[in-house]
Amino acid sequence: MIVVYHDYGGTHSTALAAAIHLGIVGGDGATSIDSRSLLSRVPYFDQVPNTCKGTVMRIGRDSDGNEVFILGRRGDADLAINTVLSAARLLGRCDSDILFVDVSKRINLLMRIGGFISRRLNLIPIGRPIVTYGTRKAFPSISQLVKKTKRTLAQLQ
Repeated sequence: MIVVYHDYGGTHSTALAAAIHLGIVGGDGATSIDSRSLLSRVPYFDQVPNTCKGTVMRIGRDSDGNEVFILGRRGDADLAINTVLSAARLLGRCDSDILFVDVSKRINLLMRIGGFISRRLNLIPIGRPIVTYGTRKAFPSISQLVKKTKRTLAQLQ
């Protein structure tokens, strides 16, 4: 299976979800994450440039052989998903081989504000601490979404 964690920007909540999914962070039932781990261990966290929006980025393969990706899809989730599915069909993959996981409902106001300041305004020294704090607050919710996703994958396989 292919898992695609997606949201508007694809650089904060999606990156964290993929890192949790792959066991890079949040192992052993962790209920929180420190800023240092978030910034140094989570691939692409607060690093995806605006020019890469709409790009499906591979993060890794989980212990069950599922490929894990992230996608910043701006405001049109349906368009982005349909585009990815169309490309997959061209490559001979079935729609049922891809699980799209919308992380956007797990984003809090601090993540929105900090992400906007950091990524859109390119004021990283101001925005990054805000988005990092917001992401740390959202960690339990994002972690629960990943657990749900893994249960879904187990049922599908």
